[in-house]
Amino acid sequence: LKFSKMDEVAREELLKLDAEKKEKSMELQRLNSELQSRGFKLGDSYVDDNDYPRSDIDIPVVLNIVRRIRCLQTELTELNDKISEGLNDIHRKFMTRCNSETNVFAIVDEVLPNSTGEVMGLKKYDKLLRIGELKVEDFESCDKIIELLRNAHNLKIVIERDDQLLDLYFTGTAAEVDNDLGLTLQLVKCSPETTPMESP
Repeated sequence: LKFSKMDEVAREELLKLDAEKKEKSMELQRLNSELQSRGFKLGDSYVDDNDYPRSDIDIPVVLNIVRRIRCLQTELTELNDKISEGLNDIHRKFMTRCNSETNVFAIVDEVLPNSTGEVMGLKKYDKLLRIGELKVEDFESCDKIIELLRNAHNLKIVIERDDQLLDLYFTGTAAEVDNDLGLTLQLVKCSPETTPMESP
């Protein structure tokens, strides 16, 4: 059994970018302070009123600091763009998934210990959205779930738990599938031919 890592990986990548942004922002602040301590600010002139190089500053050192500041400003702009793009991508994928998989056809009432349901990774109050290719419109009975589990390898199960969509993967063998799954399901949405029922 394993959870889908797509959202988690994207989140970790954004956290790394944010940490890098904070680090560069701190360096930028430090360099600006150092520049000011040397009697220079961004935008100041390197020459005096007579157009001679200023004698009150160490021009080579100041130039190096200014170059680094400019580089950091560019890098921070790029990081902000990447973070914004990453957040938008996660939001877009989430909304697309929500729009396509929000039909809940059953809620888990009970999961027996050491049962197929437990192996599937299901917990009480989980909402079932999809099991393999099985969705609300073609769900007829729990026998269909048992058949899918016994015949499919690495079967994807889409659930909603604590207001989050999760992917579970059943990697067991046919021999590990109980006849009743060890589950009690409360059907909340059915196809026209189906009446509400519970699994055995």
